Parts: sequence; C-alpha cells; structure tokens
Amino acid sequence: MIEKFTSFEEASFFVEQKRQEGYHAEILNEGTGFLWGPRTVGGFRVAVSDQPIDPSQLEEGEESDHWLTRVLRVGFVAVLLVGAVVGIMSVLLSLTASLRIIFGLALTFSVILLGGYVISRYRPKPPLE
Repeated sequence: MIEKFTSFEEASFFVEQKRQEGYHAEILNEGTGFLWGPRTVGGFRVAVSDQPIDPSQLEEGEESDHWLTRVLRVGFVAVLLVGAVVGIMSVLLSLTASLRIIFGLALTFSVILLGGYVISRYRPKPPLE
C-alpha cells in the first residue's frame, strides 16, 4: 500500500506510527520531494506493508550486518577525527613557523627604521677652531 502526504513531517509521523504497530514502512523518493517540491511530484509517498512483520521471520544475518555497520561507522569516524587532529596540528605548527618569520622580519624592519631615524637626526658638530 502506498500513502501520499503533502509534508515530510506528516509522512515521517505516519512511518513511525506504522513501525510501532509492527508494519514495515518507508518514505519513497524522499530526495525528489525536496528537490522538486511535494506538489510537483505528487507529495511524499510512503510504502507500507500489507501485513505486520513477524519478529520470528527476521533473519539472524541482519544483526551481524548491523554490528558490522556499527564497527565500520566507528572506524570511519575515528579516521576522520585523527585526520582532523593531524590537520589542526599541522596548521598550528606552520603558523608558529610563520610567526617566527613574521616577527623576525618585523624586528629587522623596525631596527632599520629606528637606525634610519637616528642617522637622519644625527648632525655632526662643527670642528672647533
């Protein structure tokens, strides 16, 4: 059975209600509704099973797939976090190296300006005769 809804929220609430009642329900072509608008594509469609799902009919392989999926997700997130930490540390290290160069150039430039100012203000005294 396929039900149609004008908003995504209504479709989501219907799906959750049917799942709690023991039916299999899912929103079909969810992205199309967001891309073109629900009026253009006839609303958000929800497919619902005609008969309730018997828990004894579920395969045991689904649990192992679920466990494997979790492990893969955790591993992927760990790799992302390690990459982010390494990236942040490399930015900070390059920033400190850059700051040393910038401060060194600023110190050199200020010494040159100060020296130029002192030299321009220096007027030798005329010799005594």
